[in-house]
Amino acid sequence: MARLRYSKMQSTLGELTVAASPSGICMIWMGVGFKPSAPGFDLVESEDELLRGAKEALDTYLQGRARTFDLPLDLGLATSFSRRILKLLMEVPYGELTSYGALAAAAGTSARAVGGAVGSNPIPIVIPCHRVVAADGSLGGFSGGLDRKRALLALEGHEPLSGGWAPRRRKVWA
Repeated sequence: MARLRYSKMQSTLGELTVAASPSGICMIWMGVGFKPSAPGFDLVESEDELLRGAKEALDTYLQGRARTFDLPLDLGLATSFSRRILKLLMEVPYGELTSYGALAAAAGTSARAVGGAVGSNPIPIVIPCHRVVAADGSLGGFSGGLDRKRALLALEGHEPLSGGWAPRRRKVWA
């Protein structure tokens, strides 16, 4: 059974829960509703060095004092296809936007498949899925909710975008 540690923090986006495996940060949950139980995982609340560092990095970013993250990441909660898309997404610089279609073209797949991978990103904010918008420049979706996506884009200097669709959260925790 894999052991994951987690810690909660208050942020400008509301409550965030950060989880880590022995290899690195593996999940950021936005908002309430985090349940510390999952099949195949032993979840324990912790305040170890890695989680403290991750929470500090998130706070620094959300306060507008940092543009990048230097954290060890564990993409083990993502499928192999999703990991491929998330690695492309990590190349989108602070303050820039991309589209589902552009990521699909780079990956040689469909925009719909990219949308599924982006929507199931287990480490939002650090892996900047908020920088992905629809082909027409409208907001698109965001698993943490459209208000949080707008806040993250505003932090990075973007005017509010129109449109958007409600999140369809995948179950990470049972």
